[in-house]
Amino acid sequence: MIPLVLSCHPSDAAAGRGAFAAAELERAGLSVRLDARPMDVAARFWPPLKSMISNKLRAQAWAALITDTVSLDNVAVETLGYAASGAKGTRGQEFALIALRPGSAAVAMPGAFAAMQQIAMGEPTWARSVRGLAEGRGLARGQGTGLGGSIGEPYSITLHHRVPSGGRSVSAIELRPLTSSWLQFFVAVPWSEVGQAQLRLVHGLRGTLPEPHCEPAEAASPQPEREGEWAVLRGPEPASRRESYFLFCDAIPTTVRFGVPDGHLQYTVRLRPV
Repeated sequence: MIPLVLSCHPSDAAAGRGAFAAAELERAGLSVRLDARPMDVAARFWPPLKSMISNKLRAQAWAALITDTVSLDNVAVETLGYAASGAKGTRGQEFALIALRPGSAAVAMPGAFAAMQQIAMGEPTWARSVRGLAEGRGLARGQGTGLGGSIGEPYSITLHHRVPSGGRSVSAIELRPLTSSWLQFFVAVPWSEVGQAQLRLVHGLRGTLPEPHCEPAEAASPQPEREGEWAVLRGPEPASRRESYFLFCDAIPTTVRFGVPDGHLQYTVRLRPV
């Protein structure tokens, strides 16, 4: 597998957003080392990262998860910008520096990351594009077009994160089929994680976090029902290539099951380590 170092803000690690990105990248054939150290002092952050990426057998690329949390933290922006300059000087121009942007980001990408290749995690091919950059092949076919699954699956699963102006951090997992339509929908997470995740299920257009629900307190959603070890939420509206379900969650669940209730189109995906 192709080695890659992925840096994320400690708060993104605590909410599972860093682990979600790492899990998707590993499904695309990358061996990911997740670096969730504090980004408060550039001179302290860079030396350990330099050690991680100096040997090409340990890292063929460096990626940073640039959530709104990072973009709003001037110190974190300065720290990662400093690290990007150091990485380019250490490994040269051919070394891939990648800025990963979750869907629905509300804050513009800081100029400090201009030297990094920006990858939108709302694109179904984003994980394959990261692998292509790590291998020196460039973006995956379909990047920027919304075509194809991230890892050849018949569904799309996307991380959204934003910090609305004057609001609190919002995370959601978007789920939809890539080809067929699901006339009914369900999603389930481990029952033991319901209290931590604070789940809400909302139907909306593909790729766009439903605006009325950007503040979690406003999100009207059915309560999860317990079925064995799973907490299940159901949606009566269809899911299709154009319409998705958004699972709002304070913390990313370790695993999701989703698809059509009482049908064969059901999928189980590990989103982060237990």
